[in-house]
Amino acid sequence: MANSSIISERSKIRRGVKRDQSNWETIFEILDAGFICQVGFTVKGQSIIIPTSYGRIGKTIYLHGALKNQMIHSLNA
Repeated sequence: MANSSIISERSKIRRGVKRDQSNWETIFEILDAGFICQVGFTVKGQSIIIPTSYGRIGKTIYLHGALKNQMIHSLNA
């Protein structure tokens, strides 16, 4: 695996290891090619996945949303 700081026990590839792309350059290329992502979160035990826009500066990803937005509120908790 290219960069151990990217990999944690939770994000470790277990199936299809040969297809792993765990280097920052590849990750940045993938992120920079789009601006819409699917964000998953849980509210009162129910899983919700919604599309939202995002942007990146360096290694920080910014999600579009208002502070009172249910998704942002759940992710900040």
